[in-house]
Amino acid sequence: MVGGCAIAEQDIPGVSSPAVLLPLRYTGVIDSRSEFRRTLCRINAERGHSFPDYRSCEEIFSFSEYQAADQPTNRKASCCYSLVFVPGILGECVAEIATPFSDSYDRLRKLGHRVYVIPVKGRGSSASNAQIIAQYLAQREQEFDRVILIGYSKGVSDILDALGANSDAAWTRKIRAVVSVAGVVSGTPAADRARGLYDTVFAGLPWPTCGPGDKGGVDSLTRKERLDSLSKIQLPRHIKYHSLVAVPRSAGINPILAPFHLLLSKEYGPNDGQVLYQDAVIPDSHLLGYLNGDHWAVALPFNRSSSLQAIPLKINNAFPREVLIDAILEFVSEKLD
Repeated sequence: MVGGCAIAEQDIPGVSSPAVLLPLRYTGVIDSRSEFRRTLCRINAERGHSFPDYRSCEEIFSFSEYQAADQPTNRKASCCYSLVFVPGILGECVAEIATPFSDSYDRLRKLGHRVYVIPVKGRGSSASNAQIIAQYLAQREQEFDRVILIGYSKGVSDILDALGANSDAAWTRKIRAVVSVAGVVSGTPAADRARGLYDTVFAGLPWPTCGPGDKGGVDSLTRKERLDSLSKIQLPRHIKYHSLVAVPRSAGINPILAPFHLLLSKEYGPNDGQVLYQDAVIPDSHLLGYLNGDHWAVALPFNRSSSLQAIPLKINNAFPREVLIDAILEFVSEKLD
């Protein structure tokens, strides 16, 4: 750029670190959609009917461009892992109703896995939650064998910040893989739109199940904050990263998420009601697929809860999460083995 025309980044409102939007083929992301689809479709055919919320394989995914490539596979997930789940924003506040994939915890334990949920702060910033994650994993370093970190929504932001700030820590050597499900990786315009509402209502609201923390939860999800963080951190290279994106097509969307979904669709394109589809992929990860469900349905089993508080959250919340988590574990373990 000619020196006289140069523009300082701080002079452009909302600009953080330089970033580009590119087709998948020009990035370091590995397109594993076909392979993951074959794994999930086989599991769905074998035992999908034994779980609630069954749907055909074609209805699990939003895009079927790889349907012709589907072929039988005969792999089985190796055993056993320490499965560590990290909830999203306000996850602490609804933990008594649902946590990510909580409809599978008992079954996963019976299969021999250890299941943990890190108690990050529902309204805390990614920086503060990253410290909680690091401390939690460090304290259990001797207890863990092979760790798969499964982050949901803002939990992915918290995980990436924790790993980036502790890339040389001893406890990171126990982590074999990170899986993002509807993760906020590059931020979301929804966070910018919600900041005023959050500051006036949610930040100070006396939730009985979760404290205010440092009140930085929504700020951590803005494009500026997330891109700044990604530009500064160096993720451990021995860990394999995986991304699953939610893009509701025919499954419907919860009415609470619908206004966000409509706004983001009009201004930016496909999204899950909270996150744009291009902002939910970890750099240099395996892209596993685009799921036909909204931001909540793909991970949070509100529809299985008997709590009266869950009633408005149950609408369009059905999703074959047991099949999804089984496919995740089989695919990841095959790559690790």
